[in-house]
Order: sequence, then C-alpha cells, then structure tokens
Amino acid sequence: MAQPDRIVWPQAVSNLKGVDLVRSVTDADGQPVTEFTNVTMTAIDATKAGVQSVQLTYTDRVGNVVTATMNVTVDLAAVTTTGVQIIAGPNATWDKMANVVTVTDSLGRVVASHQADIKVVTGPDLSAAMIGRPQTVVLAYTDDLGQTQRVTATVTTIKSQAQLTGRDITIIAGPNATWTLSDSIDWSKSVTMTGQPLTPMNLAEVTANSVPNAQVPGQYDLLLRYVDGAGNVISSTATVSVIASRSTLQVQDSQIKLGSSWRASDNLVTATDHAGNQLMAGQLTVTGTVDTNVAGVYQVTYAYTDVAGNVLRRTATVTVVANPTDPDDGDHGGTPSVPDDGGTTTDPGDNVDTTNPDGGLVTDDGTGDQVDVPDSTGPTDSGQDKTITSNNGEQAATSQRQAQPMPVAHRSQAAPSLRLPAEKQAPSVGTSQPGQATILPQTDESASGQRAMFAGMISIAGLLGSLGAVMRRRRHN
Repeated sequence: MAQPDRIVWPQAVSNLKGVDLVRSVTDADGQPVTEFTNVTMTAIDATKAGVQSVQLTYTDRVGNVVTATMNVTVDLAAVTTTGVQIIAGPNATWDKMANVVTVTDSLGRVVASHQADIKVVTGPDLSAAMIGRPQTVVLAYTDDLGQTQRVTATVTTIKSQAQLTGRDITIIAGPNATWTLSDSIDWSKSVTMTGQPLTPMNLAEVTANSVPNAQVPGQYDLLLRYVDGAGNVISSTATVSVIASRSTLQVQDSQIKLGSSWRASDNLVTATDHAGNQLMAGQLTVTGTVDTNVAGVYQVTYAYTDVAGNVLRRTATVTVVANPTDPDDGDHGGTPSVPDDGGTTTDPGDNVDTTNPDGGLVTDDGTGDQVDVPDSTGPTDSGQDKTITSNNGEQAATSQRQAQPMPVAHRSQAAPSLRLPAEKQAPSVGTSQPGQATILPQTDESASGQRAMFAGMISIAGLLGSLGAVMRRRRHN
C-alpha cells in the first residue's frame, strides 16, 4: 500500500504526512478505501542524509491494523547564492558562478562550483538601459542523485567608472627626440571601469588617432580612446607641441699679445641650452689650444649637444702677435659684431722723427698728423705747401694742388739709403708643420717700415728742392 521509495529535500520533510506516502488502502471486505486520514508514519530526520526507513500504519473502522514500510532518502544537495553587480557595456559579460556561493551534493558534502551541474534558466540584461535596476536570474542545479532544484539570484548593472585624461606635453625637436603614447596620458587621473588606477599595463587598451613627428616642429592634436573591459569607449584629447631647440652657440675671432694669457671663455660670446638657459664654457666641448708664447694662428672649436641631440659646432681663430691691432674680428654662429668703441691702438712704430731740409722736426703721432713738404720748384713757388694727411694709414694722401714730378737723382749722386733696423726686418714666413702654429710677421714691422721709408723720401725730396733753389739764386746773382 506504500508508494515507491522517494527522495525528498530537507525543507520538504516537515510538511510530509503519511497520506502523502500511501499508494492505496483496502478494508476488511477488500473494498478500496479513499479516506487515508487515519494513516500514520514514523518520523523522518530532515538533517540526516541518505536512506531512512518509514513505517506506515492504517487502522480500519473495526480496529484492524495494517502496516507497510518504504524508504525515504533525504537529499542534502543545495546551492547558496548572492547578488552581484555587473558593469554595463556592449561587451559586458556575466558569469553565473559569480552568483554561486556554495554547492553541496546529496550527502551534504561541498562540491567545487565549477564541477557542479548548474544551468541558467533566466539570465540578466547587461545593456546600459538596465543600469541601476536589479534583475532576478534563475539557476538550476542537478545533483548526484539526479535531482534538480532551482535557485534565484540578483544581478544589478552599474555604470563604468573608467576615465581617461590626456596630458599636454612639449618636445624639443632633434635627432634623439621621441614620443610614446604613454607620454600623452595622465596616468594619475585615469582609472579603469572598476575605479582602479589605469597603468601603463593597460596601454594596449588606449589608442591615438595620429603619431606626432618629434623631429618636425609643429602642434599635434591627438584624440585618445580607451576601451574598458565592458566595451565602453572613453575619449580624451592631448596636444603635443614639438618646438625648435633654443640652443645657441656663438664665438668670435681674436688677436692677443704674445706672452699673454688665454682661456677658452675668451672667445665664447654666448651659449644657451635647449631652454635658452645660459651655458658656461665648462659645459661645452672645446678642442684645440692656444700657445701664447708662440706667435701664430690657432683654431679652437667649441661644440655642444643639447638634450634632443642637436649638435652645434663653431670654430674661433685666435691670432697671437707681438703687438695686437684692433681688427674687426669676425664672430661665428650669428654673434652680433662688437661695435668700435672709438678707442685707438697705439703702434710703437707710428712715431718716426725725420728732419726736413729746413731743419724742422716732422713727427707722425698716428692721429691724422700733417707733414709740411718744401716746394721743389724754387722761387716761383706760390708758397702753399703740400699737405699729406695720415690717419693710421686709413686715409689716402691728398694734395692741395697738382703734384710736380720728383727729380730723379743722377747715378753719380748717391741717394741716402733707407734700411730698417735688424729687429724691424720681417722674418721669413715658412709653412707650419702639423700641430704647430703658423709663425706670422709682427704686425708693426710692415707698417713701421713703410712709414720710415715714406718719411725718408719726403726728406730727400725736400733736400733736392732746397739745393735747386740755392743753385737758381746763384745763377741769378
């Protein structure tokens, strides 16, 4: 009269009654009984897993007692769940096991969730339209006894927290200048969809619409895109300004006195780094040296490489002489020329004393002196002397009237010879050997010799003129 053995869930045991286990009952007359309210059963322990024997007892109206037994198995298999939040997005995914906390088999033993037979009956909608609205999902678990039970869980979609912040940067153009996408991202202000800091490890998820050329000055406007784990696209902008280096290097040529001191900084006009900050000579690479004890021409090269790899190189010429003039030294690297301050350079050979035929003293002081030359034409002279203006050799000689041809002395008349002192004679100039300075004649030797010769010629002309005048007076008498 009992039903076949059955499996029940623990939660169903408390509601189970004897009538639920009876299949059929007949009375003493063999007639079917449809009323089973007087059927009793032994208790079932809902906490005890496995098979339990249950005895059913039926007493008819005349007191006859009938019993039957059956097996009831308590299935302790269960699934516990919890609610979860999922970031909404085009690529958002939901894992059913995220809602599963524990799984047990029929005997109440824990089963690894990934080994449990759990299927989705009803899943969630992960689109942005459902953000903030809890949804109920239904899962079905089939245990080792083949029993299937359904459980529910809650899934709520939320908005992505992803943020991408671009960073404006400036690059100095040059051979070594580089740009990477990471340079244009402000990592301190960028986060993932879960609110965790975005790091260079996520760089593969960020793209830019173009690549700046770090060797070509210009402004490059970038559109940055970050795709988070749910497929949401976050955009930002950044500007890359590629500017020309402000590095400069300017040197100048110079002429220095034999035996004086020289430093590399003497020929450096100005030098600046990529940002325009002033550089000292010690921050440059200087090749070449100057031996101030040997007259000659020296080449000194200055070089500087800035942070972007731009190389600047300039060469200055240093001339070592006995008596420096004040030349308009060239400068290199676009250095403005140094204006003449109006000063003069005194040449020891400028002052040459010559006695004219009249017994006067002619002195050249190098500042535009006037030298009086007696007229060689005799008494018919108008009395106006010729004037020669000398301004350190810069102005040509001029005459107030047409110059008369100078008489040529007869071969038998020995003209005074002009000879420079031995120390004033120009030394021979030879070809310099490699690594040696080129030996130059002293700057005052040529100029002083010419002035001495010119003064001598004036004295001779004056003497000849005076002799001619004396002879005419004698013939006249």
